[in-house]
Amino acid sequence: MCIRDRIREDEIREFFLLENDIVNLRIALKSKAGGVERKRIAKSPEALVSFDRIRHRIEEEKYFLLPPVFSECCRAIMRLEKPTPESIDRKIDELFWGWAFNVSSGFASFHSYVKLRIDLINIKRLIEHRFLEGKDLFLRGGNIDIRVFADALVQSVNLKEYFRKINFFNYFSIHNEYDFTPAGIGGLDKFIDDSLTAFWKRVKYEPFGFHTVCGYAHAKATELKNVNFLIAGKKSLISADELKANLRMTY
Repeated sequence: MCIRDRIREDEIREFFLLENDIVNLRIALKSKAGGVERKRIAKSPEALVSFDRIRHRIEEEKYFLLPPVFSECCRAIMRLEKPTPESIDRKIDELFWGWAFNVSSGFASFHSYVKLRIDLINIKRLIEHRFLEGKDLFLRGGNIDIRVFADALVQSVNLKEYFRKINFFNYFSIHNEYDFTPAGIGGLDKFIDDSLTAFWKRVKYEPFGFHTVCGYAHAKATELKNVNFLIAGKKSLISADELKANLRMTY
């Protein structure tokens, strides 16, 4: 319970707790929209709101009993004419990260983290939707202007070369490990995880802040993810080289 107990600033503590809960909000809303019961897939001791509470409030349409940003997400999604998993994800990202951008504005490192997360969401959407129509596809508020992503979406250019020209890689020191092509989409989650680890490694020595606590929580989650990869890989008889390539950078 290190985040709940050790972060003093209310805004920062609430954000990092809700960041754990947002996965469950997505599941519950997609379940209601699709009429399909889905199993809980995210369970964290650092949760601010339990999955069961989220699900019950959504089923009862008592959104006001959820944290305000979750309540706003629920109301906005229920207003969608035909909600799909993708439209639900987009709306939640738009509202949650817009809220996070605003509440983090008074804290330099916290704000930098939120902007990095927005950039990583936009990178993922760019790779997944390359050469496809994408109205309102990208989120505002990151380090990189959304026009950069919008231009790259439709251009027949090598993304790595394009990004290099616009100083994109000033923000992502680990970019050489990822090729930014549709063929490399399998490594996209690793790129995102490693970019977050690089952030926490960079700020962990800043004193008197949330950095050490949240960095430690991220490090433990990364270690657990690597252990799970190794166990699953051994069971599937994956080669040692392939296993090593998929392991996340450690803190």
